[in-house]
Amino acid sequence: MFTFFRKNLPLLLLSGWVASFVVSCKQIESLPAEPANKITAYKIETAEGTLFGAIDNVSNTIRVYLPFYFDFSIIDPVIEISEGAVISGTDTPIEITSANHTYTVTGPDQTVRQYKLIIEIQVTKPLWVKKTPGTTYLGNGIAVIGNFNTKDPREPQLFVVDEAGNEYPFAEEEGSPFSITAQGNNSYSISGYFMPKYLSLEKLYKVRAKYRGLSADGAEWFQPVQFQPQFRNVSPHVQVKRGDTLTRYVAASTLVQPKRVFTTIDGKETELKVVSWDYEKISVVVPLNAPLGISYSTFIEFEGYRNAQIVYEVIE
Repeated sequence: MFTFFRKNLPLLLLSGWVASFVVSCKQIESLPAEPANKITAYKIETAEGTLFGAIDNVSNTIRVYLPFYFDFSIIDPVIEISEGAVISGTDTPIEITSANHTYTVTGPDQTVRQYKLIIEIQVTKPLWVKKTPGTTYLGNGIAVIGNFNTKDPREPQLFVVDEAGNEYPFAEEEGSPFSITAQGNNSYSISGYFMPKYLSLEKLYKVRAKYRGLSADGAEWFQPVQFQPQFRNVSPHVQVKRGDTLTRYVAASTLVQPKRVFTTIDGKETELKVVSWDYEKISVVVPLNAPLGISYSTFIEFEGYRNAQIVYEVIE
C-alpha cells in the first residue's frame, strides 16, 4: 500500500491541479463598458468626395485637413455620435478660420465629453502679401498683391499693422467697386479698399493679410502722407445763415490738423471759428458779416498743402 501511494502521488496531485485550472477557466471577467459620449464619425462632403476628420478620443480633438485648392470659407460637417447621446455645437456652419470651436457630447448615462475642432489648411507654398508700389495717402485708395487664389476680393482679410502689432482693417467707401485681378504666377491684385483715415502720419506701417486660416505680413514698411483734401461740395449748394454752424465732409481723403479756415470779406481775410474737426469732417461758424449769395472763397489751410475749398450759400 505504501508503495502504491508513493507511485501514484504525482498523478493525484496533477489531477487536482487540472481540476483547479478547469474551474479557474470558467471565471469570466467583464470588460469595461464602451464610453457612450463619443463622436464616432466626422465627415465633410465635397464635390471631389468625402473628407474625414481625425477623431482623437484621448486628447478629445477633431482634426480636419483641408486642401488649399478647396475654395471653402465654411464647413458644414455630418457628425455621428454614440447611440443615445446628444451633441451641442452643431447649430451653425463653421468658418475655416475658427480656432475655438468645440462640440459637447452628453451620453445617456449623463457623462460629458468636449471635443476641440482643429482646422488645418494644407498648402504647398506659404501665403504672401505686399502693397502695390507708390506713395500711400491716408484715406485714399490702397491695393495689395498676394497669392490669394480666389475670385472673391472680399475673402482675404486685409489690414494695416503698426510696429507695435496693432491691426487696422482696410477701410471701405460706400459705392466703391471691389475687384481682384490675376497677375500670373499665382499672384492676384485686390483693389477697392482705402487706407484708414485715422492713422498717424508719424508712424510706420505694413500690410497684413489673413486668408483661409493663414496670415502673412508684407516685408515693406511705409509711412503714409496726407492727400490734398477735397470736400463733398454738392449742387445746389448747402444753404446756411449768418452765425450758423456749417459742417462739411471730405471725399476720398482725410483731414489732418487744419491750420486755419478763412474767407475774404470786403477785401480782408477773415478767419472762421472752428467748432470741431475729425478725420472726416470739419464744423465752422459762418461769419455774421458773410456776403449773401454763393461763396467760393472759404478755404481750409493745411501745413504744406494747397488750401481746400468749401462751397456754400449764405441766405437771409
